[in-house]
Amino acid sequence: MRRLWSIHRAFQLAALVGVSALAGCQGGSSNGGVFSSNGSDGGRPVQLQNAQTSPTLAQAAISASEQLPSARMPLDEKQLAKAIERYRLNKKQKQSPFRSVGYDLNGDGQAEALVLLEGEDWCAKTGCTIAVFTTGKTGYRPIATIRRARGPVIVTNERNNGWSDLVVNTGLNSRDQRVRLRFGANGYPGNAVTLTPMPSDIEIAGEVVLERAPMMSQEMVSNTQAPAN
Repeated sequence: MRRLWSIHRAFQLAALVGVSALAGCQGGSSNGGVFSSNGSDGGRPVQLQNAQTSPTLAQAAISASEQLPSARMPLDEKQLAKAIERYRLNKKQKQSPFRSVGYDLNGDGQAEALVLLEGEDWCAKTGCTIAVFTTGKTGYRPIATIRRARGPVIVTNERNNGWSDLVVNTGLNSRDQRVRLRFGANGYPGNAVTLTPMPSDIEIAGEVVLERAPMMSQEMVSNTQAPAN
């Protein structure tokens, strides 16, 4: 009898040990989380991310990356006005109305100025002139002249050679099309109307920085027979 009782007691002890071990493995997480010991945390168990939650976090990261913050920045209006006047005199054009916006196009933390010149000296039937100015020790200086362009002017989320791509409209008002301006070895293209039009149904990820102006009056169109400089 004593031998049978000893065998029965041994089976009970083994069963208790098995239950305790199983509880120790599963008790830390109700959703199958994995645990690991981190030496820098004094050996305290640290729960690792459940693999089943990874796709959700990845999708959230993708969504956040698509919502890029605006890079609009203020301009020194007085210095920009002086730079535009020097630019006008250099091009031997009349004074004209213009619209401008400050935007960090190359990610250096400083505002470039996008200036859309809309006077009759700067416009042709297919669009007007956009001048891009950058800042330096002596104020603003022009780095690009884009002829035959009109709004809306879009700064896209795509970059080439470190500079944001621009999208503008060009062509006759009745059938103008959008084109993409990529920054190359010589800066932005100088004539928007010569570029290949973008498909009309393509979606553009970016920010409209200059809206489309009202259609040019017939009087202004008749006075712009010569190509705009």
